[in-house]
Amino acid sequence: ADGRFDSDERLTGLKITDDSGFVKSVDAEGRYHLLAGSTYHISREIPEGFTGFLAWKLEFCQNDRTYEGTDDSAVIRCAIEGFSAVPYVGEKPLIKILQITNADGKTNLDLDGNDMHKLYNGVQDFSINVTKMSSTEYIKKTAFADKDKSHSEYLKSYDMVVLGFQDMYKFGSSCKEDEIVKAILAIREFALSGRSILFTHDLNSFRIEEKTDRTWGVVCKQVSSRCTGDGQIWRSTGFRDTAGG
Repeated sequence: ADGRFDSDERLTGLKITDDSGFVKSVDAEGRYHLLAGSTYHISREIPEGFTGFLAWKLEFCQNDRTYEGTDDSAVIRCAIEGFSAVPYVGEKPLIKILQITNADGKTNLDLDGNDMHKLYNGVQDFSINVTKMSSTEYIKKTAFADKDKSHSEYLKSYDMVVLGFQDMYKFGSSCKEDEIVKAILAIREFALSGRSILFTHDLNSFRIEEKTDRTWGVVCKQVSSRCTGDGQIWRSTGFRDTAGG
């Protein structure tokens, strides 16, 4: 759920009933005609196997066709957003997370540490497995069993990538620039596939600190931030569009 609620994500098949239990039907154009001051109950069957966070948005439109504009947004009179937690029934699915730490392997929050595993054990609907490696290991693929496997292929085995959790986070400070770009492009492709990425402190910088390390802030300069949009490499990745920047 990215919170954007694009028009092509609109769902049909809502079941709307009033207080008497009468099911409201749609007109020829697929609209429900509801009355002000009345109470309605809305439900919709979700796909089998769906579990976890479910974001939703309800839009209420003007029934009087004379008020319509040239697009759907012109007739929306009210919108409500919220979310629901859908419990899983059956064997808990496994969520695989890759934590890419600072270039030297240091992190202020070890997602694979004992304290975090105590929290994971309290999660009722998922099993969580964390693989942790430094950004240098990720870029050079020294931690991979198959050295010839591409970064994109490697990331396909994960559901989420986490970066940051370190002051002045450095992404592969000892690596060559073309290696860094290739590794970041794989993360961009990962996001485009619809999977999750968590950007945390101190991933971004308002400038590249040349006196400390050229790779502080390089990830966000290449993949996300609208404010740090200078830099030919960052523009060439196109990740800004993926992140909505």
